[in-house]
This record gives sequence, C-alpha cells and structure tokens, in this order.
Amino acid sequence: MAGYEVNFDGLVGLTHHYAGLSFGNEASTLYQNRVSNPKLAAKQGLLKMKALADLGFQQGRVATARAAAFANAAAVGV
Repeated sequence: MAGYEVNFDGLVGLTHHYAGLSFGNEASTLYQNRVSNPKLAAKQGLLKMKALADLGFQQGRVATARAAAFANAAAVGV
C-alpha cells in the first residue's frame, strides 16, 4: 500500500504571540520581549504553504477559529 504525506497549516490569529512560552527553545527565548506581528506571521504562513505546494507536497489549510468561538468558550469556563 502506497502512502503520502499531507501537510496541514492554519493561519495565525490576532492573538498570535508564543515567544517566551517554550522553555529551552532558543527562538522562543530570543523573541520573548519583542512585539508580535500577527499580520506578518499570517503572510509568512501563506508563503510557507505556497512553497510546499510548489514543491509538490499535498497541502491543506485548517480553518481559522472565529473570535466569537473564544468568547463562547470563556463563557462556559473552557
């Protein structure tokens, strides 16, 4: 049986900022005091998706969560 790999990516949202949250991760530590730039991060994500697709990799995109969903989750204590 032949198999293949599919890469799934999602776009970062307006609350994107993971810097400093991963102890021991050099990149996380390096960027922990910088201001986040979600718009640039989303563009970088799109460029990565296109680069992989151009190389012939199967590429899928995960739908971005809506802000209202986060508010609803907070309302029920999640």
